Amino acid sequence: MAIGSGGLVGKGLLSGTQTRYGFVPEQRTDFIFDTIGEGFGFAGSVVLLGLYLLLLFRIVTIAERQRSVFSRCYAYGVASVFFFHIAINLGMTIGLAPVIGIPLPLISYGGTSLLTFSVMLFILIRLMLTARWCFVNFFIFL
Repeated sequence: MAIGSGGLVGKGLLSGTQTRYGFVPEQRTDFIFDTIGEGFGFAGSVVLLGLYLLLLFRIVTIAERQRSVFSRCYAYGVASVFFFHIAINLGMTIGLAPVIGIPLPLISYGGTSLLTFSVMLFILIRLMLTARWCFVNFFIFL
């Protein structure tokens, strides 16, 4: 209901009727996509989904460039965790999936989920830099 009331460009951040009057439960945590959809409309929702798609594409690209099996499996694991969290949360807010409390990665309020997703990305970046550093040093010493 809140996503549909946002229209094409939205009503403005925290200016929507559904979120302001408390019709959306847990709008800072589980139903943050409703708040974004009502505040920024269809355009804001598409931009958010595009950013998530870009992040997932980048993680899969990093996974394909890894040389070790562990790094590749870890990168695909991070991509799958992000994908399933995004898919389940969007399904919850649209009404296609039951409400089970899965947060939207890097956006939902909550210290534990933000810390967990950040640590997963930091480890992935470290594995990416380690693989690239070894690759560069290998060619320098030849």
